[in-house]
Amino acid sequence: PVNDIVFVQATKSADDIHMGRLLLVNADNRYTFPANLSLLRIYDNTTLGHIYRPVSGDYKLEATALQALDAMMLKYYEFDDEASFAISSAYRTLEDQAALPSTDILPGHSDHHTGYCVAIQYSDRTNLESDHWFYQNCYKYGFVVRYPEDKASVTGVSGYKHCFRYVGIAHATYMKQNNLCMEEYLDFLKDNYNFS
Repeated sequence: PVNDIVFVQATKSADDIHMGRLLLVNADNRYTFPANLSLLRIYDNTTLGHIYRPVSGDYKLEATALQALDAMMLKYYEFDDEASFAISSAYRTLEDQAALPSTDILPGHSDHHTGYCVAIQYSDRTNLESDHWFYQNCYKYGFVVRYPEDKASVTGVSGYKHCFRYVGIAHATYMKQNNLCMEEYLDFLKDNYNFS
């Protein structure tokens, strides 16, 4: 309820403007890599190796996003214990982005720079095209589909609907309930909430 909202004033350093779950990175918004970005390797938790594994490389995520990913993958495994997925992309440096063989996204403009973005690749048996569990339930774990096909004109990206962005459960729930992509949600926040 509105009456229960508590506002807390906090002082942040200038570098903090380049961090956070709702940081927008796209063709119009370049990412500035903070000096204190803390990431965890996705595959250090070997107990989840039977559910998902790397395609190749050393993938990392921000700690909260990684916990949410693990919880989401474990829940999916309860739904289908024969499921097998792989992470095909997560955090990327400028060099990682520049080395990609085919991409229209320039280094510095990839959501994968944030450490909150993960691409889930399915095995031969599991097909995310027909299996909509992730699309229907990812918000419960704080994830949104970063590039929904029906929002390609807004995001500027198509054909990448298996890319999930961690924004937190409250934001993800609102975005899901109101069919908003990240760009639309941030415009909504700017239009409806004023901060000095």
